[in-house]
Amino acid sequence: MTHTDIEHEDADLRTAGFDPAAPPAEALARLGDLRAAPGVNAGAIARALGAIASAEAAAMLAAMEAGASGTLRREVRRALYRLRQRGIAPAAVEGASTRPAALPLAFAFVAQQASGLAEVGTSCLGDCGAGSDRL
Repeated sequence: MTHTDIEHEDADLRTAGFDPAAPPAEALARLGDLRAAPGVNAGAIARALGAIASAEAAAMLAAMEAGASGTLRREVRRALYRLRQRGIAPAAVEGASTRPAALPLAFAFVAQQASGLAEVGTSCLGDCGAGSDRL
């Protein structure tokens, strides 16, 4: 996405009725309405939310992130990062996980394999001399 594309999307957002200079509560309400409006880019909404220093903006971004993928997910995460730099983090979103569900299973598998290797390594202690065939 080029800088020109971003400017065009942000201009479309302003054309749809969003005022970046509006008070935060008013801006959040308008962005909430525009999320359901046809022709308004969700990435532009995420960028606008990232500029509003409030926990409500972070919460709206966290809700957007739950169903986002690709370019939109990157925009949402970038906006959340900007808010975190200002000390604003979203509350935990119900049902959202910070890591994939398969990751704990992968750790369990690696731990199981490592313990098996440790058993093989210790079975040779004591009776494996320099001339032993068991090495």
